[in-house]
Amino acid sequence: MKNKTIALALAGILGFGSLSSAATLAPTFNLVRQTTGYRTSEMVKEQVAFNTIEAKLTANSILSQIENLEDLDDKGFVKFGMEQEVPLRISLMTAQGSLNHSVAVMDLTHQNTTYAVYLGLRDLYMGLYRAREDYRIKGETLALKEAGYALDQEKYRLGRISEVALMEAEVEMMAAGVDHIEALNQYRTMLETFNQFIHNDDPYEEYTYTLEEPQLMTLEPVDFYVARALANRVEMVDVLGRVAMENDKKTYYESEDGRFLRSEVLTEDYEDQLDEVFKVMVELEQTREAITLEILKAYDQVLIARGDVLSLQATLAEQEGRLENLKLQQDLGYVTQTTYQEVALSIENLRMNYHLAVMSYNSTLYRFLFASSTGPAY
Repeated sequence: MKNKTIALALAGILGFGSLSSAATLAPTFNLVRQTTGYRTSEMVKEQVAFNTIEAKLTANSILSQIENLEDLDDKGFVKFGMEQEVPLRISLMTAQGSLNHSVAVMDLTHQNTTYAVYLGLRDLYMGLYRAREDYRIKGETLALKEAGYALDQEKYRLGRISEVALMEAEVEMMAAGVDHIEALNQYRTMLETFNQFIHNDDPYEEYTYTLEEPQLMTLEPVDFYVARALANRVEMVDVLGRVAMENDKKTYYESEDGRFLRSEVLTEDYEDQLDEVFKVMVELEQTREAITLEILKAYDQVLIARGDVLSLQATLAEQEGRLENLKLQQDLGYVTQTTYQEVALSIENLRMNYHLAVMSYNSTLYRFLFASSTGPAY
């Protein structure tokens, strides 16, 4: 069953007011674009565009200084030696390298933020579905307990059960009523949270939920995903970009047959540059290790979640078969309607947990695939 309507209008129940139903809801990237997280990401992207202009202006300013000083040196007005030129050249390399690097990283970061918001939306969607189904099942349970209590009242009137048995039935009915109210409160809280997240002006608008099938794709060996992550993850793009920039500056100090390193001042700067190269290389190795461990862990989580789904799927099929047999026994008078309804409600709860397990597995799979591409998703 792919689609299941779980919207129910509540007219003045328990003094809470009414809930209105709306169209079918599924976590999509179109829905993501309505969220605050996505809008904030768009604003950050605009800020990067502004920073890009500033970086270009800085690079142009440094280049202009170098050209002016070279011109004055040619005319004999100033002495523009290498101790003055090299720091300016290094600053220019930093400005130009940072410009290209920041744009590349921000493009990936913006994509990742969008996907991270999508994963967060899926989590809220799952919570909302769970709350709604729990409220629906507890409502059916309350109705069953009320019917049972009404029947027990008649039995007590006819002297077929004791007063204690009647009181026990009343306590069960009242407990079911409390559970129903608590489930309604939780559902309304989740509705409000979800609708605020997607900027819906109606905080208590209900939905018809699109349930998912498990995405049982065949996975490659884990080394494939580790290699892909190490080539594409935004953290790797970031640190590799900085490694390249620091090595370019190191190479510049060493250029022209080491002429610059004959200066004591520039030699000190070069040694500082070697420290920067070492630091960023250490960071690169730490990043590689962290990403590798993350992918290995995420890969295992996908396999575990898939196993849970398949196990619940088999259990649900078995219990649904049991319910069919129980229905036949009820029709033949061997099982009471109350017993049948109680078993049916327990299977409804199992079905809800199965659909939640499917959503959770799919989210775990999506997180893993995201983490093994540009990520991170954790």
